[in-house]
Amino acid sequence: MHWEYSPDSDAAYLHLTRAEPAAGRESIEVPVPDAVTSAVVLDWQDGILVGIEVQRASTVLDPDLLARAMRPGQT
Repeated sequence: MHWEYSPDSDAAYLHLTRAEPAAGRESIEVPVPDAVTSAVVLDWQDGILVGIEVQRASTVLDPDLLARAMRPGQT
């Protein structure tokens, strides 16, 4: 499990499995409170929750968490 954050798109992704998200996964946007401008998307693969994406992450996630997150393509 690891966090990835793209400052360019201001999106964070929590990988819940070691495998990268695969084609055929189902993405479902989760309702958020009206005052929240971010979006949260759950990624499901074969009935298993494999990832969570937070769009406009800098508006709702702790800056320290984002600073420690891996950048896309970083290993």
